[in-house]
Amino acid sequence: MGREIYDIINDMAEVLNASQMQKLQEVLVKRLYENSVSAYLQTTNMEFLDMFLTAKHLEGYSDKTIRYYRCNIEKMLVFFDLNGIELRYTQKELYEMVLAVADGSMEFECT
Repeated sequence: MGREIYDIINDMAEVLNASQMQKLQEVLVKRLYENSVSAYLQTTNMEFLDMFLTAKHLEGYSDKTIRYYRCNIEKMLVFFDLNGIELRYTQKELYEMVLAVADGSMEFECT
């Protein structure tokens, strides 16, 4: 389901302003994920990453910053995968962890 939200938001990017896009994302997440814990558990880390980066794009972050975030976060996910670390956090906890990687608190040598 995360991928569908990402695709819808990207499809609408040409006709909605940033405020409208953010509201669209909030409504889609609320309506499509309401009472759907199983869908949340089936969302892949890459889908979460795409949703996070879409949110950052809507907030006005530059393409260069978003590429930097993607690089660091993907390296973090590979590190976790290689070390058998399973990511089962609440959406808020995962978002805070991703923010720590994105702002440089956790560094994975991206240029």
